[in-house]
Amino acid sequence: MKKITGPSLLSILWNTRKFRRDPIAFGEELLRKYGNVFKLNIWPFRIIVLNDPAYHQWVLKDNFENYVKGKAYEKLEPLFGQGLLVTENKYWRQNRANVGPAFRVKHMDLYFEDITVRARKAMAAWESKGHIDFHQEMMNLTLSIIVKTLFNVDFGRDSEKLSHAIHDYMAGMENQIFQISKFQQYLPTKVNRNFKAAVKYLNGAVDDIIASRRNSPDEERSDLISLLLRAEKGGGPQGITNRYLRDEVMNFVVGGHETTANALSWCMSDILRYPEVCERILEEIQRVLGTRDLALADLDQFTYLDQVINESLRMSPPLWIMSRETLEADVIDGYPISKGTIVVVSSYFLHHREDIWPRPECYDPGRFSVEEIKRRPKNSFLPFGLGPRACIGEMLGRMEIKAVLIMVLQKFELSLDSRVPVEKFATVTLRPKNGVPVSLQRRAA
Repeated sequence: MKKITGPSLLSILWNTRKFRRDPIAFGEELLRKYGNVFKLNIWPFRIIVLNDPAYHQWVLKDNFENYVKGKAYEKLEPLFGQGLLVTENKYWRQNRANVGPAFRVKHMDLYFEDITVRARKAMAAWESKGHIDFHQEMMNLTLSIIVKTLFNVDFGRDSEKLSHAIHDYMAGMENQIFQISKFQQYLPTKVNRNFKAAVKYLNGAVDDIIASRRNSPDEERSDLISLLLRAEKGGGPQGITNRYLRDEVMNFVVGGHETTANALSWCMSDILRYPEVCERILEEIQRVLGTRDLALADLDQFTYLDQVINESLRMSPPLWIMSRETLEADVIDGYPISKGTIVVVSSYFLHHREDIWPRPECYDPGRFSVEEIKRRPKNSFLPFGLGPRACIGEMLGRMEIKAVLIMVLQKFELSLDSRVPVEKFATVTLRPKNGVPVSLQRRAA
């Protein structure tokens, strides 16, 4: 058996502040020192970090039934309950079967219309502004898109309140990650109070949606709530209760919109930092669209933009890290993994391995040419995860990212505010620390 090394508990405790300040830099330091497999013994947890495409495939795909969400996801339960993100085994299989039809290709034309209508509305509001925080605008936009596409709901004036509640929830989650004792979550701090209030508000908002849809069912539309309400008649090992419906809806409202907003923010900041990249995209827009509006059938023609999006997702994957817990002992490439071990895999670290991605800190969309993709090891690019529990909304998310970028760049000239650096902030997700402030003006006709 191969020996797994790692820092001592004393070293970890000594560097706690460094880890909290910049977990990515701290992880990179450990990878340089201990290699692509190392352990972190933080009582009572046994943690092993794996950073290899073959290891990711084993944990997330080939032997995924032995690697469950486990203790690391318990903190999500106050809001996500038994939704698709956190549930296991037969319940997960039922949940996946229930929600899967909402993400089929046949629904994409309807979703595309929802995306473009809301994007145009958002951009119309920017017309009178010379400056916006692109990240905050994308948070607002993606929230309005997901509640419409998947739930056929428009929160209207309550959208801002909903957005603030999600922000408070995420802030509370991030705070709990670094708490040493469970007791800390019960202290009457501002973050804890806001977190509890956010959970209460969000659960109530979703309960109202479900009650409204029960009273006025839509048999024609195949959005997520309609599908779940129809599945209710069939029951199953868990049953479609109000609690289950709320959990599933909340999974997609909170989890779906923030990651897409982060992806859009990273893509736009990268595009604006590299004028030659922006110019090629504008040439592609002119070649495909000219001055007409974007249609769903046009998206496949934006091949260079696909490369740009993938390079931004490589550099800054919103779903930058995930963990699993072993149900039974295992061996991976000679490394022993005991029962109950928390296994951590990170797309960020995988996407920055120099032996796989030469000059990994350099932005180069050419990495995603057909020839370059064939050259790399399988499963070395995993922005949406891998295996049966990969992101179910990847097709919808990619369509949304691509459509919004095209529409914004076609209509506006944008430039980054040089006074505010775009920095990575890694907690539950990877997002811009200070937003993405931009100046904008409408393009000349």
